Order: sequence, then structure tokens, then C-alpha cells
Amino acid sequence: MNKNKNGINEPVSKHIFMLPFKWNLTDVDGKIYKNYDEKLDVHKLTNILKNDDNWKFDDYKVNEPLKYNEFVYFYNNVRKAIFGKGVEDLNEENENEEDKLLNKYLKKEYPVIRYKNPNFKNKDYTFKLYKKDEDTKNDTENLYFKELEYKLNIDKIYLNIYNTGVGILSIHLNNYNYSKKEDIININDYGRRIYPQFLGLLDKQIYVNKNLCENNILKGPKTKFLANLIKISSLNPENFEEYNSITKSTEGLQNPVKLAKPIMGILGDNFKLIGNCNSEKICIEPIIDDRMFTMCWYGNNDLVNYLDDSKNAKNSENKNLLNYNNNFNNNYNHEYNTRTDYNYESDEYWHRFMFMDSGSCTCQNEKLLTELNKKHTYTRWSNYGTLYGVTRYSFALLTTKYCDNNKFLVNHFKTMYFEMVQLCLAQRASILKFSEDISQNSKNGINGKGLEGKGLNNYLNNVRSLYGRYINFLNCMYFNEVSAQEQGIEMYDLIQDRMNIKQNLKDLDNELNELHQYVTLIESNKTSEKINLLAILGALFVIPSFFTGFFGMNLTMFTGNGLDTATSNTSNVLFDMVSTNILYKMTISNEFWIWIGVFLLSPFLVLLTLYLLHYYYQIPIRGLLKVMVIVLLFLALLALNAWFLACNYPGELCITYISIIAFVIFLMVLLVNDYHHNNY
Repeated sequence: MNKNKNGINEPVSKHIFMLPFKWNLTDVDGKIYKNYDEKLDVHKLTNILKNDDNWKFDDYKVNEPLKYNEFVYFYNNVRKAIFGKGVEDLNEENENEEDKLLNKYLKKEYPVIRYKNPNFKNKDYTFKLYKKDEDTKNDTENLYFKELEYKLNIDKIYLNIYNTGVGILSIHLNNYNYSKKEDIININDYGRRIYPQFLGLLDKQIYVNKNLCENNILKGPKTKFLANLIKISSLNPENFEEYNSITKSTEGLQNPVKLAKPIMGILGDNFKLIGNCNSEKICIEPIIDDRMFTMCWYGNNDLVNYLDDSKNAKNSENKNLLNYNNNFNNNYNHEYNTRTDYNYESDEYWHRFMFMDSGSCTCQNEKLLTELNKKHTYTRWSNYGTLYGVTRYSFALLTTKYCDNNKFLVNHFKTMYFEMVQLCLAQRASILKFSEDISQNSKNGINGKGLEGKGLNNYLNNVRSLYGRYINFLNCMYFNEVSAQEQGIEMYDLIQDRMNIKQNLKDLDNELNELHQYVTLIESNKTSEKINLLAILGALFVIPSFFTGFFGMNLTMFTGNGLDTATSNTSNVLFDMVSTNILYKMTISNEFWIWIGVFLLSPFLVLLTLYLLHYYYQIPIRGLLKVMVIVLLFLALLALNAWFLACNYPGELCITYISIIAFVIFLMVLLVNDYHHNNY
């Protein structure tokens, strides 16, 4: 236990494991919503978590010095993406009820919702692992390992939900007991693994603590980097033994990518892993790989003194590391003009510490090792004994031991730098999520599956929603600069560069523009089809209009007990208010209903049939055009029948309606046959 002179525990190192994941909402059947806005409905997600004992809405307040320092460090628009609040939101009246807080927050539509888990404060994060026994390294026949156990104290657990469809779970740990260099790397590498990276077999016999172990497919990863056991408080432990079932089942693993049980236990029952989603839950999937992003601060005087030293500095043996326990302005002889090559530039441990390699260094080329160390190290404060390392999946800070004079560095690490890294990680995860969504929409567009009628409308709406969320992401979550402070600008640029965010965003922009152009083409074709349909509709009324104009649209009315033939103009019949019995005469007139059937109902039935065939049976417009001539000819026949009827030719009424029914049946058979011919 590391204690100060007052007997208070002081941390040897701090570790933050961050799990980025995709999230989607499920319907009552346990399936992910197909509609893009429904599956990423933040309002519904907050309702799901409202009664979850694991998570409480984190209403950010600037109520202590650390909160003030990190809040003012960032620009105001950046604060809204990090804390869910800007300066203008701090003056609002605080609500005591979580529902009112959430409702007020959701109205602002900021990109992030912050939650905290109070249930595991000061609980133990325990994991066991196998490490090679150096005393038996010369044994060529067998492999001997010893089991190590690490217990770290849980400081806090946060959950950030972003409206781009990603989330980040962060577990903040304190190490008070393990000070050796290899212990720190073991904690980082073994603690971040959430499922096996690979499965394999070892030919040699494996011994742990001198006892022969069963040689199964997990011994390979467990002797490299995978923990033998992960346990958090009272949650179900994880030993990954279920992966052995892959050799025992003929069907194999239905969902090989699984999160460790303690991680799922922290998230709670409302979160389900993809492939095992339940009704109206939050379906998640890890978005990167088997490693959580790792942040680590480590205090070691001897190590930082060596790494900060120059290989060819004058009197380097007389230089002492700047000790923050003494006055900050002590006599530390830098001799800048002689320090040309620093030890950290070619040091394997510094490389392993940055890249979280628990075994041997993964770069076995001295020139490349030096290039990588220089590229990934932030050296502004190296002469003060402070080195930063940034990679695609880690952020490392090495200083002197924890003391009053360097405490501010540790505070910066767990506040400003954590928030900066989390923002960049959310950006990277969002870009990957957008890219996957674009690929899925492009696949649907190319296959053309369901892209007719309602299916086409849903597809276009999903693409529009995707594009809208991307624009919102650019405006509200992605920033070229997050702070006015020089070091903040440099650090943010370094993180962005190491994560390759700018290049990935550029590629994503190209992908989305191509998809947008494709959708624009589809909409243009859809508009053309509508215009063609309107042309067909207009043509259908040409012949009835011609006959109506030619024959004057006269009505023959039967009134009284006898047969009184009266011919009048239609407009006079409809609008002549002098005749008190006009409505009655019209309703009992056979000729009036014949005219309605021929000139109104018949075209309407034809048009309705065409619409139903096109919309519900997904028959394209060009298929309807093939029967255009038949439609016009048959309408001419109907008009001729109508004229005969107007002249009181007996029996023509029956012929007219039989002709209409025959025509509709004939048209449906013709179009359905054409549709099957083109598709099979």
C-alpha cells in the first residue's frame, strides 16, 4: 500500500477503461427497428433507463474547483458535446426530479446524455492472469506459468449516450498496491480485454503453479493477454470457458463476439448484446475490437528520470530528476544544447507502456521502434519529467510519483484529458457507425430489395435521416479545435491524428456524398414515373372528354307515369334552381346514373386498378404503358356504348357494365403476367 507521510493512501497509477459500442432500440418482437429514427430514438432510450437502478442521469454542475477547471478549459460549443451543457444552461433553475431534468435536457437536443453508476463506488475490480515463470524459462519441453491477481479500486463509472447511435462506458480505477513496471502493463493489457482475440492450441504441456493444466483452446490467449478471471464485486465473474463449447457443438457459436459478464452486469438488464435482444431493450455491439480503450497514469521517479535523460548529454550522470516534492524551481541542469537523443526514443518499455504490450515488444525493428516512439510521444514537458503517449487505442501519462506538486497533472489526466479523449473516441466510433450504416443502405439500394412502393419510401426516409444525423454530427460533435490553450490544441491534434479521425471523416464524407447522389437519382426516377403516371391519367380522360364534347353530354329523363322524353343540357340540369324537383328527378333518372357510370365511375375504376397494381403489387410504370393503347381503345368503346344508351337503345346498359368488368379482369391478368415474365 502506497501511503504519504500522513498515512493517507496515495495512488501508484490510475486506469480508465473505455468501451465504445453501437446501440439500437428493439420493437416488441425483440427486433431492431428498421426505421432509422425509431431505432435511434434518444427519448425512448431515456424512458427505458428511467427506472434502471444501475444508472442515474448525471446533471453536470460546476460546484467544485475540478469541475470549474475542466468546464472553462473547453469552448462553449464543445462543452455541449462533452457535458451536455453550455454556459447559458448553468443559469437555469435546477430541478430536483430526474424526469424534469431529462425533459428539460432533451428539449435542447444536445448530442450527449451522461449517466453515472453509483452502485460500484469503492468496489474491487479483480482479475487473475497467467504469466510465464522466469525460473523455468529454460525448460524446452513444458511451459510453466504462475497465476497473478490484481485488485483495483473502482473510483467511478460513467455511461455516455450519443445521438449518433454510439455509447461509451468508462470504468475509472485506482491502483494503490502494485508499483512494478510490469504490473502496470499487466493491468492495462489484461484488464482491457472483453473477449478472446483468438482461439488456439499449444503443443507443449502447460503448468500453472507447477500443476498440469488442461490443454484447451483458451490456454493460448490466456497465456498471452487474456485474463483467466475477471470479477467485479458481486457480479457474475467471467472466465471465458464458454468458448470451449465451439469444439463440442456441431452448430458452433451463434454469436462469437460477447462482452465479459461483469461488463454486461454493470450495464444492466436493459442492455442486451446483439443476437440476444429482447422486447423493447437497448441492443448493443462493441464497435472496435476485443480491447477497451485504455488511459493510464503511472508515477515512477526512476523510470521517468531514465527516459527523460539524454544519451549524449554532458554530465548526465550528475543530473537528478526534477522532484516535485521539492520546490518547483530547483536547480535542474537541462543543458538543452547537448540533449539531442532521449532515451525514451528507443526504449522498449516506453513503447510497451504506450501500446499496452504485456509481453515482449511488438516492434522488433530498432529504426521503426524509434520512429514510432517519436511519433506517438508528446514531449512539451519532458524536461520536467512528464511524458505523454497517444496511440489509436491508448493514452499514457508518465510522471514522477504522486505528490503535492504534481497532483495537478493527475487531476488534468482524469478530467480535461479524459473528456478530450472520450470526445475523440466518440467521434471515431460515430464515424465507424455512419460508415456501417452507409454500407447497409448502399447494399439495400443495389439489391433493390423492397425498393418499390412503401419500401422505397422507407429507404429514402432512412437515407435522409442518416444524412441529417451526419450533418448534426459535423456541427455539434466534430470540432477542429476544442480549447484556446496551446497545450490543449496540440494534444487534441495529436489524438485526432493518432486515431486517424480527419482522414476517416474525409472518406466518410465521400461515401455519404455518393450515397446521396444515388438517392437523388432514385428520387429523380421516381418523379419521372409520377409524371408518366400523370400523363397516363390525362390520356385516359381524352376520349371521354371528346365524346362528351361531341354529343353535348345530354341526359334523357323519365318522369311521371308515362314516358316523357326530355333532353336538356347537363349544366342546366345541375344548376337550374327553378325546377323544384330537380334533385329528385336526377336521383330516379336511369339516364343520369348511366352517365355517371360511363363518364365518371368507369375511368375512376380503371385508374384505381392501375394505382393498386403499381403501388401494392410493385408493377413498374413501364409495364402499365404497355396497355395504354388497350385502355384508350376500350374507353372509346365505353363512350360509344354511352352514346347508344343516350339514344335509348335497349340492352346497352348491361353490355356496358359487363364490358367494364371484363376489361378490369383482362388488364389485371395482362399486367400480372407481364410482371412475372420480367422477374422470373
